[in-house]
Amino acid sequence: MLERLPTWAWAVAAVTLVVVGARAALWAARVVRARAPARSRRVGAAGAARAAAVLERAGCRIVACEVVREGVVEVDGRPEPFVVRADFVVERRGRLWVAEAKGGPGSTSVHDRATRRQLLEYAHVFGVEGVLLVDGRRGTIHLVRFPRATGAPPPTG
Repeated sequence: MLERLPTWAWAVAAVTLVVVGARAALWAARVVRARAPARSRRVGAAGAARAAAVLERAGCRIVACEVVREGVVEVDGRPEPFVVRADFVVERRGRLWVAEAKGGPGSTSVHDRATRRQLLEYAHVFGVEGVLLVDGRRGTIHLVRFPRATGAPPPTG
């Protein structure tokens, strides 16, 4: 019986299979995308818990978690506010520090542009001398400071 099907019937069947397969692939992609934020939150929460334990073992007392501060940048003479959220404010030996927890590969390095810029914002907005970069996976803490730039004049024009 299958040998007697006309060519157009085979073409319709093939097109139908392609359309159904494409729709199934799109549905699967939507499901994966919808679950990604929840997974990211779970991974982030677990990393923050590990980082808190690392900080406490190092003698830091956690003063606050997920601390939000507003910073201001001036654009063409007008102040433009922005908001940053640091993972922790900690106290150690009478000094306050901002601590940022990282857990992804490469994200605990100042060679990662996004991490470096985030830490620079924290140092500026929180007015601290340095920021603690906590690697919850490895159990390490790095003190990151941004010394004032010297030498090169600012660009003109």
